[in-house]
Amino acid sequence: MTDSAIVTDRGRRAISKTPQVAVGLIAGCALLLLLVPFGWRFGLWPFRLSFQMVTWAQDLALAAAIVLAGAQSKRHASGA
Repeated sequence: MTDSAIVTDRGRRAISKTPQVAVGLIAGCALLLLLVPFGWRFGLWPFRLSFQMVTWAQDLALAAAIVLAGAQSKRHASGA
């Protein structure tokens, strides 16, 4: 196996993991959005932190979209 084949194989393995990474990011986003109202209502954290957690969820959703878009463009470019 040549060096270029090894690099290509690593790239394919990395691209094949991107859907799992995106699902993990989306799950984190959903978990944050589910916890926000309950944490504030039950006094686990202040009102201001609840809004901060919503922005964190937004950032996670954006990261998931970027990961999926990058994976899609790589797959399209490789012809898979």
